[in-house]
Amino acid sequence: MDRFEKVISDYLVPISNLGPQIEDSLYILHNDGSFVYSQGYYHPPGAIFGKVINYPFPGGSLNFFGRDYESIAKPVEEGVRQSIANDFQASEYIRLHPELTEDARKNLITDYHFKFPLNDLKGYFDNRGSLKTAMAKRPQLRGTIEELSDMFKFPIEDMGCTGSLVYGRLDDIDEDVDVVFYGTVKENRRVLDMVYELQKDPDHRIFEYGRYWPIRFIHNGTIICTFYNYIDWDEVPLPSGCGIKLVEENVTATFEITNADHSVYMPLVFKIKDCKVNGKEREIGYFYIYDSSIRGEYFESEILEVKGKVINITRGKESFDIILTTIRHDIKKLREVPIFGDFGTTPTG
Repeated sequence: MDRFEKVISDYLVPISNLGPQIEDSLYILHNDGSFVYSQGYYHPPGAIFGKVINYPFPGGSLNFFGRDYESIAKPVEEGVRQSIANDFQASEYIRLHPELTEDARKNLITDYHFKFPLNDLKGYFDNRGSLKTAMAKRPQLRGTIEELSDMFKFPIEDMGCTGSLVYGRLDDIDEDVDVVFYGTVKENRRVLDMVYELQKDPDHRIFEYGRYWPIRFIHNGTIICTFYNYIDWDEVPLPSGCGIKLVEENVTATFEITNADHSVYMPLVFKIKDCKVNGKEREIGYFYIYDSSIRGEYFESEILEVKGKVINITRGKESFDIILTTIRHDIKKLREVPIFGDFGTTPTG
């Protein structure tokens, strides 16, 4: 057993323990050593939808406990680490894995993620369990989490972590911590609104990789990246088992957002009104985004123009159409709500 295996053994949970409900934002260890990241709550039987974040690569720019890795999500270009969009990440993964089948590559609900059979996965890192383990190893981290728990009046037992912290990389906790809040939609919206309130102070705002990140903030010199997961599975808009059918593709739609309570989950889900598809009025009340890079960046009363698809979703006895967009480049704000005063939130890059 090398150092890599020794470290992650304190965090890794056997893949047989996963499910049947698979949540968003889980790091999963592939049999080939890659770190897979689950995306959303809708997964096919015996598999997950996700993407590879880091993969083993001799001489790569990352080193995890003695093993060299390279990043697909944040590669180094001309000596500078970049954050690239999902379509470029997907293209790079396909380049690295030309053997991928059409079934693994083409998914109606998520154009830029892939299907990973559970048989190809070694284990996963439980967000809440990993945070508990990491806090026991690093009192400084425990102090930070306790401060956040007190600040947001959020129970520490319902907090987790993601990112490299989830598999035991503790050296970077002075720089940034990825915190996951497990709450009801109402509870998480309260925390989100408090994070937005912090942004009114420019000293709390985070600019990285050429853009602004409204659900990240500075706390005592540390970047806190907030994530939000459903604790009540009855509130998940798109769980596994839903029926999904293509109604129309290559559409342009405009509408106004009326509710953004689900804007920080995966997929991002919005209630909308005054929907027009290709210039014609349509009775469609929901907009879904399958791109987690823009969580928390759209608000009530904003008017959007988007390119995407019309999808029909069947959940139990309900059946309804939605507008679906799978990449941030295809979203344009026609009317923006600058909730931080004159400072807007339109994504860049």
